Amino acid sequence: MKSLIVSDGWDMPKISYNKISKEVEHKIWKALVGVLAKIDNELVVQKFLDDFLTPMEKIMLSKRLMISVLLQQNINIGAICALLKVSKATVNSVKREIIKSGEGYKLVFNKFFTKSKLGNFLLILDKWLDAARLPVKGSGSDMIRWRRAMNNLST
Repeated sequence: MKSLIVSDGWDMPKISYNKISKEVEHKIWKALVGVLAKIDNELVVQKFLDDFLTPMEKIMLSKRLMISVLLQQNINIGAICALLKVSKATVNSVKREIIKSGEGYKLVFNKFFTKSKLGNFLLILDKWLDAARLPVKGSGSDMIRWRRAMNNLST
């Protein structure tokens, strides 16, 4: 029997062609969610995900989470693409899910990513976004802003 997920660790993961019933799919999904919900230690979660996910899957999931956080902070799509090195299609895919329902994204965001909980992260992010926004050609004041932003990255 082939595995459910096929991946060499660097390509995008692919769903196996061996179909499973909706009932089995539902049961294994509930099992995964149940395991994750019961882990209450960050180190255990990290070790589990390191063993369970390929490096590419970890990056993909992390980027999707950060895309949702940045969208809910009203960061523009171009800045998100530049910061996370993702396509507009990826950002728009996450944005569509948030608009369509987004209940899960919003629950996680409100629990873990509100401004009071993000604190220093948002300050660092603002510095990076300001530096990522290149100066307008011919604008002396924008060039000064950009140089200041680049200098602020090192502080």
